[in-house]
Amino acid sequence: MDKKSEGNLGENLACSYLIRKDYRIFTRNFHSRLGEIDIIAQKNQRLIFIEVKTRSSDCFGEPQEAVDKRKLASIIRTGHYFKLLNQKLPEAMQIDVIAIKLDSQGKLLNLKHFENVSL
Repeated sequence: MDKKSEGNLGENLACSYLIRKDYRIFTRNFHSRLGEIDIIAQKNQRLIFIEVKTRSSDCFGEPQEAVDKRKLASIIRTGHYFKLLNQKLPEAMQIDVIAIKLDSQGKLLNLKHFENVSL
């Protein structure tokens, strides 16, 4: 499975998981010149920017380890821009990370949800 397909599968799995947990998905793959956010959702009057990392190998470490300070800073900038464009959304914001591990055939092995991640 190529990286793009793996990433799309991971985002689909993450969205299914979030919907089961009563999150309302606003958009996926929001792009601006400031950066990109995989999933933007709402739960309990909180706007949540979600980074999804999917891996089918341990060669590069755990999926969540790929979300570093630089990536978090990009999500913050992009999230504030999204909020400016959508001012009627909740004021409270947070960043979550969903780490997904797949086997070599693309079957889900593990999904971990890290809530309210910060620098």
